[in-house]
Amino acid sequence: MANATLILKNGNLLTMADPERATAVAVGQEGRILAVGSDAEVGNLADAETTVIDLRGKTLIPGFF
Repeated sequence: MANATLILKNGNLLTMADPERATAVAVGQEGRILAVGSDAEVGNLADAETTVIDLRGKTLIPGFF
């Protein structure tokens, strides 16, 4: 799997897949979601160039285009 360009972690992610609970999301090239899960699971996709943002417990909800 490709490395993430952006990781949002330590949050409350609403995945709309009840009762799925997640705390992190990894985003790759072109803004595509690579993984959703725990901080540890998603953190494995980081490299030295990945931007990591700590959500500090805030809620992240999906946006629809």
